Amino acid sequence: FTLRLEVRLRTMHHLDKATRDGVYHLFEDTAEPDPSVVDLNSNLAEFDECAATTLAAPERRYVRPSLRKRSPDTSTRRFIFEGLSLLMDHLLISNSRYIRLANTFGLSKMLRNILALQQNLKNIGDAPLEVNFERSRKFWEVFGKGPQVRFLLLSQTRGLRLAQEMLEAIRAGTISYEFEDYKSLLNLMCEIDQSAKDDPSSAGGESGGGGDRSRRMYNEYLIDLFA
Repeated sequence: FTLRLEVRLRTMHHLDKATRDGVYHLFEDTAEPDPSVVDLNSNLAEFDECAATTLAAPERRYVRPSLRKRSPDTSTRRFIFEGLSLLMDHLLISNSRYIRLANTFGLSKMLRNILALQQNLKNIGDAPLEVNFERSRKFWEVFGKGPQVRFLLLSQTRGLRLAQEMLEAIRAGTISYEFEDYKSLLNLMCEIDQSAKDDPSSAGGESGGGGDRSRRMYNEYLIDLFA
């Protein structure tokens, strides 16, 4: 259980850094995931190798009593990483509130983060792990809905339109996340600087009539989100 907890603490630390310190408002596409995700994958691979070479034979054969009937081959090494994808999937959504700004190139980077984590987990442990990032992938695809998402920066007008589409999808019940997660998406779509989201001047990143319109529409969408 100590090893299992250690792996989860490392995961939380690195994914927190990937969102708090990572840059997702980019001016060109990047072929690599965030450096903190790369570090996490390396950490997990090294941890798995260490567990494989240092755990005594009885420990490698240990099976939790609750799993003996269902999975007689479940080992301690597998138990260390079991369910880790669920934690990662949750953090990739809930930590969206720590991302300052994002655009379509940043979306591509986030999807690469998800893919890199998924592929790494599939190669860890002495038995195949259940790996599922569908919920976080769909969450970020909501942000990126629209034509040519990978090639065009989100204009202010498109961001507001996508925010409206998200609210309609919530009402229709086609997407389901926590309120704070929806709010983070709304902030990112409307180009709200989440490091200063209590400052009205940060809405839309403009001054003058266009900025006033963006702030007004953002406030209306936020009211709809509360409803």
